[in-house]
Amino acid sequence: MREKEKEILFLRYYERHKNAVYNYAVKMLHDSDKAADVTQNVFLKLFENLQLIRDENKISVWIFVTARNEIYGYFRSAKRKENYYDEEEMEKLNLQSGENTQSETELKELRGIILNELNKISEVNRETFLLREFGGLSYKEIAEVTGTEIHNVKSRLFKTRKKLIEKISKII
Repeated sequence: MREKEKEILFLRYYERHKNAVYNYAVKMLHDSDKAADVTQNVFLKLFENLQLIRDENKISVWIFVTARNEIYGYFRSAKRKENYYDEEEMEKLNLQSGENTQSETELKELRGIILNELNKISEVNRETFLLREFGGLSYKEIAEVTGTEIHNVKSRLFKTRKKLIEKISKII
C-alpha cells in the first residue's frame, strides 16, 4: 500500500469512527481528557497497523477492540474498577448546550438519571449498552468486541434497557 493511499484510507476511517470511539471512551472512563487520549491512541495504532488489516468489513470491530483494550489498560494501571459520575463530571461533559429552557433542564436531568442508573448496573451490561448506544455498533460487532455471543449481547441490552425504563417511569 502506498503512503498516500494509506493516509486517505486512514482519514476515511478516522472521520467515520472518531466520534463514536470518543463517546464510548468518555462514558466508560468518565473523564473527557482521558477519553481524548484513548481516542488518539486508538487511531495512532490504526495508522501503524492499517496495512495489516485484511478485512475492511471488520475495521469498526478492530477499532472498538483496540479502544476497549486501551480503556481496560487504563483501569488496570490506575487500579480502578468502579467509576462513578459525579456532579462536576456531569457538568464537564456538557450534556446539553444552549439556552437553559425548561425542556432542556428536564432533558439534562433525565440524562443525569440515566447516567447514574448506568453506574448501578454491572460493568459488562454497562459496557454493552455504551457500545450500542454511544458507539453505534451492531449486535454482532458488540459480540466480537466483547468476546461473547450475540444472544448474550441482546440479553444484556434488554436487561439494561428494562432497568432504565423502570427507573425513568417511576420518576416521570
